[in-house]
Amino acid sequence: MVNLVTGAFSFSGSYIAKEMLQTSTRIRTLTGHIREVPYSDRVDVYPYNFGNHEALVESLDGVENFVNTYWIRFPRGSMTWERAVENSRLLFDACRDAGVRRIIHLSVTNPSLDSPYPYFRGKAQVEEHLKNSGVRYSILRPALIFEIEDILLNNMAYLLRRSPIFGIFGTGRFKVQPISQRDLARVVVSEFKRQENITMDTIGPETYTFMDILKMLNRATSSRTLLLPFPGILRWIPFVMSKLFGLLFRDVLLTRHEMDALRDDLLFTNSEPVGEISFREWIEENGDLLGRSYAHELNRHYK
Repeated sequence: MVNLVTGAFSFSGSYIAKEMLQTSTRIRTLTGHIREVPYSDRVDVYPYNFGNHEALVESLDGVENFVNTYWIRFPRGSMTWERAVENSRLLFDACRDAGVRRIIHLSVTNPSLDSPYPYFRGKAQVEEHLKNSGVRYSILRPALIFEIEDILLNNMAYLLRRSPIFGIFGTGRFKVQPISQRDLARVVVSEFKRQENITMDTIGPETYTFMDILKMLNRATSSRTLLLPFPGILRWIPFVMSKLFGLLFRDVLLTRHEMDALRDDLLFTNSEPVGEISFREWIEENGDLLGRSYAHELNRHYK
């Protein structure tokens, strides 16, 4: 039996890879970024080969469970939302032709084909391609995923450590249900045994507001930064500030769609939690490590 996870050296993929290696001697990955990690010698590496269907099918030969983490946070250069959706379809078609038994796909909470936000709309389109692929599937829909390598949380902590004021778009009362990457990896691997198709929200045990999370980060980093809400039309002020920081770091801190989707509570559901690890306890244990240095999104994924 061969199990494969895309992006075994990326954030989500690395945790899933380590969980898979608890019961497998070797695993396989498709990736565009090869990094040296402690388990590298136990991973058979293949390129994505989106432009060569035969080669892509060949790289999936013998794979029983295919874990798909492939996606983009925002468009960059020739990588558009449309291309990311099409590449996902190509992966699913190759899985079908290679005889893969099951696809475990990471989506997002509240995807919709009618969403005004391309991230959530694209995720819904990918789910439709998977459902029509003819391969058995598990669609997992996490909200905010956290661990020490997470870029968004780290960079919020970075700014809290260094700025006297942290501007909050809106009231900060929008809800988030963070799930640990370790919990998510455990759920992913548990889906290998499932027989039926399933679509499920994959959220942590606690619900917080965005303001709650900033207050916890403030305490954990011993910051005295003033958390200042900008309601209504004034919400654009923090976004403009994030764009200025992005120019300073030559990076992308936050997109307009991410801001509005968070404000619309798209990282909240009424589903039963599947995660077990407390976000509050994790923040208290790891706060001293968060934000010590800046995590560069573009360097990590595009360099």
